[in-house]
Amino acid sequence: MRQRPRPWTSVLLLDTSRLARKPIIAVLFERDAERNGVRVIYKSIPDDDPITGQLIKSVFRALDEYHSLISKAKGLAGMAENVRQGFRAGGRAPRGYRLVSVRTGAVRDGSEVLKSKLEPDAYAPLARNMPVAKVESIVVETVATDLASSAWAAEALKATQAMFAVSHADEIAAAKAQIAALEARASRMVDVAAGLESPAPVLRRIDEIERERVAVEQRIVAWELEDEGSRSFANVTEAQVRRCLRGMADDMRTYPRGEMRDFLTSILSAVELDPAESTVRLSYRIPLSGNSVASQGLP
Repeated sequence: MRQRPRPWTSVLLLDTSRLARKPIIAVLFERDAERNGVRVIYKSIPDDDPITGQLIKSVFRALDEYHSLISKAKGLAGMAENVRQGFRAGGRAPRGYRLVSVRTGAVRDGSEVLKSKLEPDAYAPLARNMPVAKVESIVVETVATDLASSAWAAEALKATQAMFAVSHADEIAAAKAQIAALEARASRMVDVAAGLESPAPVLRRIDEIERERVAVEQRIVAWELEDEGSRSFANVTEAQVRRCLRGMADDMRTYPRGEMRDFLTSILSAVELDPAESTVRLSYRIPLSGNSVASQGLP
């Protein structure tokens, strides 16, 4: 949506649930779309009355989140029941186990229903002897070391600059030309209205033009603010990014267990343990050279 140029200016959706089930995500997306000159149109919501449309969207979004929460509760209940019956509640098998299919005796849509259970494999003895605290310590220290490395600083700077490299100069120029055209049209209509006995219809049209002009002007302000922010990020140096990441690495060592888990989940896509080789391999969400780090130290 932020790419320029693009051959489209609108996003057409069947209903509000197709965009997001959480209202805050939908509002942020629509705001971002508006700032980039993109209209979000819903088939089930009238587009000719923005005031009524906003009310309908608010109601639909509340229902979307309600249904999402109901589905989540039912899904968790089903997973809990699977575990209670001794079955796997989804996901791949952890190290030291494999998934085996089990017949339940039930039939759904003409097909037999199968569920899975965990069964020890050849690595089970090694996996059971894995020192959990040692593994956690290695993961934390490896991530902290990587965050403070030059490679991370360079990649983070590169990713940030690429994200904010887009300029809205062409859009701003086109929008200013559009404002000039709107002002000229409004001026002509004022002259026409001055010579009419009943100028009300023309004056209403002038009001519409003014609303359109204000909307375009607001887009220009938003684009200019984004471009100003982009210019600020363009001046950021690798040394500044490195200092920031080193501070993050120092802070993460003090996180409580829950916050540490959330932080690691946000930057790691996988943690692979290999007891046979006594290694822990980390795969990062930010693409680095090789996109992984092997850490020694497991007994």
